[in-house]
Amino acid sequence: KDVKKVPNEDIFDALVCTAIQEGNESVWNFVASQNISNPNKLIASLACSKNVFIIEKYLNMTRENQKFNSKANIVYDKVCETQIGRSVFIDFLKVEFDRIMISKDIVLILSVQETMYKVLELSNNITCFEKVAQFMKTKPLFSKVTINIKRKEWNMNQANVKIVNDWIQENITSFRLH
Repeated sequence: KDVKKVPNEDIFDALVCTAIQEGNESVWNFVASQNISNPNKLIASLACSKNVFIIEKYLNMTRENQKFNSKANIVYDKVCETQIGRSVFIDFLKVEFDRIMISKDIVLILSVQETMYKVLELSNNITCFEKVAQFMKTKPLFSKVTINIKRKEWNMNQANVKIVNDWIQENITSFRLH
């Protein structure tokens, strides 16, 4: 087999992400070791894991491995697309926050800031939101005003979700009858 040949580009991301989600650490390591023409796609796909240990390892690699350090903004953003990833990212930041700030790497610092606001927006319940907000309020990088704006937006979004869910519940019966 020609292992250098990349599958259909249109489905490559989904294939790699599925392999990472369903695979073990050896699959993850294999994918991480590959060199492809668009490394950003690969780096984003590596964040698809549902394994806490692998996500922790991946986040730590942004501190220890130049290949992943230079793409930390992508890693952070993609890891935080899942609830598991967000939880692991918060734990990672609690340990690494000061080191990141000391680095004076503006791109990395802004990436942390942007990702944390994203974590707030994607919180799956008010308890998660407030836990993240409390952590953020202890750090001068984050604006209390912006946190409060995100809280209002989150509450409005939850109200909209309830409206949609209520509408679905009301109409699903009539849909089944037709």
